[in-house]
Amino acid sequence: MTVNAFFERCRRANAQANKLRGQLDDMMEHALSATGKVSAIRNGGTSSRSKVEDGVVELAEAETLINRYDADAAVFRATACIVIEIMARKRQRQILALRYVRAKSWEEIAEAMKCNVRWVRRLHDQALLEADKILQYYKLLT
Repeated sequence: MTVNAFFERCRRANAQANKLRGQLDDMMEHALSATGKVSAIRNGGTSSRSKVEDGVVELAEAETLINRYDADAAVFRATACIVIEIMARKRQRQILALRYVRAKSWEEIAEAMKCNVRWVRRLHDQALLEADKILQYYKLLT
């Protein structure tokens, strides 16, 4: 895996986990607003679940999957944070942290750093070269 692929995977994992978490929260809110309470006792003595109960069960299962996905993303985030902290240049650290840990766009990074997007991309390329040296030195890239 290249350093660019590593950091992109970290960025995508963070963004996807955040997106899924937001969707799950919205779905859970809708499901719970449909009924004030999901009863553990079945109506009329039947053992079948209502559609709302089925939906809540599916949401709980989806949350379990998201939590696993989030745990995988956390490993990438932790490794990325370690590499970023080791880097010597502050602006390089800032670019990589904003892009890959906080999942910011190039425009948002440029605005935060008070420079243009072209310059941010140039600094980003230099930062990736430095990060690659760190990942190779500490054998963090497999």
